[in-house]
Parts: sequence; structure tokens; C-alpha cells
Amino acid sequence: MIIKSLLILIILNLTLCAQVRILPLGDSITNGESHVLDSLVTGYRQPLWLLLQSAGYLVDFIGSDSAGYGAVPKFDPNNAGFGGYTTKQLSNLIITGYDRDGNPITDGPYLNTYTPDIILLHIGTNEVDTSTSDLENLLDYFDDYEDSTNTQIWVILAKIINRIPYSTVTTTYNNNIDRMAKERIKNGDKIKLVDMENDAGFIYQIDTTVPYSDGDMFDHLHPNKSGYTKMANLFYDTLKVLLDHISLVRLERFYAVTNQDSVILAWETTLELDNYGFEIERTSENSETWQNIGFVEGADNSYNIQWYAFIDNTVNPLNTKYKYRLKQLDFDGNSKYLGELDVGVNFTDVNNSFLNSSAINELIQNYPNPFNSTTIISWQMLVNSYVQLKVYDMLGREIATLVDNELSAGVHNVEFKANNLTSGIYFYRIQTDKFTTIKKMLLIK
Repeated sequence: MIIKSLLILIILNLTLCAQVRILPLGDSITNGESHVLDSLVTGYRQPLWLLLQSAGYLVDFIGSDSAGYGAVPKFDPNNAGFGGYTTKQLSNLIITGYDRDGNPITDGPYLNTYTPDIILLHIGTNEVDTSTSDLENLLDYFDDYEDSTNTQIWVILAKIINRIPYSTVTTTYNNNIDRMAKERIKNGDKIKLVDMENDAGFIYQIDTTVPYSDGDMFDHLHPNKSGYTKMANLFYDTLKVLLDHISLVRLERFYAVTNQDSVILAWETTLELDNYGFEIERTSENSETWQNIGFVEGADNSYNIQWYAFIDNTVNPLNTKYKYRLKQLDFDGNSKYLGELDVGVNFTDVNNSFLNSSAINELIQNYPNPFNSTTIISWQMLVNSYVQLKVYDMLGREIATLVDNELSAGVHNVEFKANNLTSGIYFYRIQTDKFTTIKKMLLIK
């Protein structure tokens, strides 16, 4: 029974590396070819996925559709390509979570369920005029969503492919997209433009026979495999620049705990790209001015959980309410506010059950992992506590006790030597008075 319970706990506490969430969004061009089974539909998404994987980028395609799940080679098929949709219909779906027939796709706004870091937006094939007003409304919603949720979303916006026969409406529409997007970029919108009509290298001729040497279109609207590969190449070129240079921080949790005459702030991130660090700002109920009270260095680039803490020792303990917020900085000096907290120092407004959470104690993934014979296990503590750190094998048998004593608040490290163990998966568990968690590690000899 003890072994069974331990294994269940292990399963529930495995920690995975974070990935950059990419939402392929649009109409049937995003979904893929309409002439094959849904399980084999790949569009530009399969070649793009393979390019990103071969370059070592950790990405996750997201969306409510999974067209292409049976295609070979395998790829992440998730997407939000809705065939036949106009920009207005797509915008309504993203905002409400309901499709154009009134059926629920998500419980509430679409982005609440499928929250992206990057959106690949190719929409407009089904428009009947050259106005970009519906597209602007969709981009406005993305901005509002960012502000209301403290998230960061980059949009790679495509000037759409043309059709057969050539359409002057499409070209005019693309020119309007170009002017609109550049104005928004000048005003601070996180948009990257790609010109699918002209820069992808399309041969606008129908060719349905492999190897598609005579043209890149399967029919008058949809690319063939050659055309989709060209779309993937152009999206990849822009994604690569974005993934190599953007500042992107995913804040998972932000907590406060009162401790006598101080306030302990703690927060977790699950993804950091180009993160220089965090400025901590504070204001009080008697002031309208935010004050910079400290700085905590970031992790630069990280796809794992990062845990941070800051102690404010300058508070007034006499029934004063404070607000705290995090100002995230990249290495170019750009900034973004990620979170805000209301804190009552008189112990009436802060739930001290946070002391029982991982905001107070954080077990860090061992390094190196996988390892050969020796690895380092680290953890952080905000308060003094009794600590027990043990290692178990796959059957739940105890292998070693690394720590079993009282420790002070701070960062602690311990070396684990596995000279006498065989290769395989092992687990290490840390337990304090109010906190227990488990992580796995891989021994390779």
C-alpha cells in the first residue's frame, strides 16, 4: 500500500519542460488540403513543425482541431483553422468560443482554453471586399486580452496567398493589411508581417501531380504540398528570428505572505526567453505613486520552472495596505508588467495558508539530468524548517536519505552519488513540516 501510494504521488508530480505555445489560426488554408481525409490533412503545419523540431525549438501547436493526426511523418496536428470562415466569423469565435452555427467550441473565450505565446494568422481568403476593419477588431481583441490577463502574445500576420485566376481584390486587401499592420507596429503592437503572396515564391498554377514541378496550387484557392512547404518556409524564417530574439516570460503564480514586519513575495515562471529580470514596485493605499523597491535577476532563457522570492523589510506594520507588481525587463531595456497583488500587512488580508504551498519551498530539477553517477539536487526555502530528502527507485523502495535535519531559509544543495546503482529512472522526494513534492531523474551509465 505504501509503494502504491508513493507511485501515485510520483505520477502526479512529474514536471515537464515548458514549450512555446503556437496557435495556427485562420481558415481552410491553415487547416490544410480539403481533398484528403481529415486525419491526413497537414497544410503548412507539418513541414513547419518538422523544421522547428529539427532546429531544436521547444514548441507546442495548440487549437481545438487536430487535422493531420494520422499523417506520416508524425507532427503536432493541433490548430485553429476553420474552413470557409470570414475574418468576422473567426473573430466572433475567438471572442465568444462559439462557432458560426452557434455551437460551443470552448467554455468561454477561445484564448482562455488555448492561450498562445505566438499566433500564426492567415485569414482573408473568404472576404468579399478589401476592408481590414474585421482584422483590426481581432487584433484589438488580442491587445485587450493581453492587458486583462497579463500575458504576452506575438502575432505573425500573413499577407495572404493569392488565387487562380489572379485576384486584384486579394492584392489590394494585402496592401491594406500592410499599411494597417505597420501603423500598429509603430504604436507598439507585437506583430511580425510575412508576405505570403509575393515572398513565399509561389507559382500560381494548378498542379495536382507529384512532384508538383509545374505549380504550387491544388485548386483555385488551396496550395498543394509544394505550396504549403513554401508557406512553412516563410513562417519558419520569421518564427526563427522571433524565437531567437523575443522577450517572453510566462508568469504562472505570484504570491505574498506576511511575516512579522515584512512581506515575502514569491513567484514562478514556466517559460523565459530573453529575461533580464524583475523590478519589484510597490505603492500604498495613501499614495498614487509606484516605487521601485528592488530587483531580482532573471534566468535569461529557460524552459523549466523558475522560482523567485523577494523580501520587503520596509513596510509599515500598522494596518497599512500595499500593492506590489512585477516589471519584467529584457536585455534591450524593454519592459512589461506581469502581475499585481494587494497585501495587508496587518495579517488580515493575506491568507497565510500560502505557507503550505510551493511558493515557500521549491524543489529544483537536479543537474545534470540525465546524469552519470553524480548529480546535484537543489531547493529553496523562505522559512526555517525541518527537511527530509530521500531517493527512491521505480518500485518505491528507498535508496538513500540525503538530508534529515533542521535547515535555515535560503538555497540548499546536496550531491547525490549513484556509483552503485544501475541505469534507470529514480525519484527524489523533499518533505518539510508543511510541504512535500517529488521529481524524477534519469541515471545513464
